[in-house]
Amino acid sequence: MLIIETKTTFDEYLKSLSKTGKKNYKYAQKHNSDLTYTKISFNRDLVERFMKLWERQLIRGKYRRWKFSVDYVESLDREGKLMVFAANDQDGFKAVHFVQSHENYIEAYPPMYDKKYGKERYLAKLMWFNLIKYVTDNSLFNIDMGGGIDTSWRETISRRREPEISKYTKYKWLYVPEEVKNNPDLQHDYKLDGDKLI
Repeated sequence: MLIIETKTTFDEYLKSLSKTGKKNYKYAQKHNSDLTYTKISFNRDLVERFMKLWERQLIRGKYRRWKFSVDYVESLDREGKLMVFAANDQDGFKAVHFVQSHENYIEAYPPMYDKKYGKERYLAKLMWFNLIKYVTDNSLFNIDMGGGIDTSWRETISRRREPEISKYTKYKWLYVPEEVKNNPDLQHDYKLDGDKLI
């Protein structure tokens, strides 16, 4: 787990980030000002197209496959447990990001986009920051960005530089407030218990 607490305003959240985090936010906004970020209805063909695109691109030097199919994503939608977000311009969709609602937290999967188009634009960062903004603006639950270890949030923070954790989460710490990273013992020690964050 890698938790972003969202019981705050987005402005306060931004103030809590490192200088690098703030710079990345500004860069992503500036270089994607032509895109519109919105919550959209689930569209099977669109999500499947972006899932396949994600599998055809190198991620940390390897091709990776989803652990589930678009059928599973569609089942989450039928159960009312899915939210889908997209960035688009007049030519169509440039990025798609889906998240799963649990009892009291949101589990986020990776943003999907064409790296040839979006890497220099920080398109993934745009999607992550806008998801956090959406969740804070709508007073929704905390976000689990995935990765790390599921035993304890404090332990994940304390061990974040260890290779077995950092290889999956290194870039995600950009989104975690400085106070949280610097003071793991003062943080709520979240744990996963089935469909609930306790």
